[in-house]
Amino acid sequence: MAEIKECVLLTRPLGENELLASKLANSGWDVLVRPMLKIEGLLPRTQLLSNLTIFDKIIFISKNSVRYGLPLMNYESLESSHHNIWLAIGRGTATELQKHGVSAKFPIKSDTESLLELEELKHPRSHRILIIRGEGGRDLLEKTLIQRGAKVSLCEVYRRIALNYSDLDTIPLGSVLTSNSLGALESLVSNLPDSREDFNLVVPSKRIAMIATKFSFGSITNSEGASNDKLYDAIMSLKSSSDGG
Repeated sequence: MAEIKECVLLTRPLGENELLASKLANSGWDVLVRPMLKIEGLLPRTQLLSNLTIFDKIIFISKNSVRYGLPLMNYESLESSHHNIWLAIGRGTATELQKHGVSAKFPIKSDTESLLELEELKHPRSHRILIIRGEGGRDLLEKTLIQRGAKVSLCEVYRRIALNYSDLDTIPLGSVLTSNSLGALESLVSNLPDSREDFNLVVPSKRIAMIATKFSFGSITNSEGASNDKLYDAIMSLKSSSDGG
């Protein structure tokens, strides 16, 4: 009799699921990939990226902010901005910057609260800070830095577009679902049947986990980070011990 595999749904944007999907498949999961958001580049409404030398600190809040923001930067301005302090919200974003020769400091935990605990942002009075992000991003970083006396500018370089699927009403009961952002969570919920108590949700932060409680999932697991390793460990913790564990 064929072994019944457990199912996990990966929902990160296109191109960001393959490594985790392969690792989970090798560990006995049936993996379904359905990106919940499409990422689309935006032309900024400001000319902030043409003269980076006016800023003391430049913050990237996601890998997509690097992918869509750096190509818009004036090369000469980028070359002459070595005095700037570059910051990233987490290791993944910093790694994306490093691919372009930019070294950035980042917190161990990839969230806004941890970013704000970096020494470089604790006392930013009178500093000019540029935040590069997606359209309509969370405003906690901006508000807190302004409260601390910084002069903050925003540059939005991409938008998120929710995607719709017609086949998620047939996903096996008991499946593990993943969602790495609030936008992705909202898109996921809109694609699922109303009886969400039969699914187990994995999210990367306490904040998203708290908001997800209102959607009545069977269980919610906080992976404490959005890296492949963190998500893999959290998903594996939900695997049934049907082999005699």
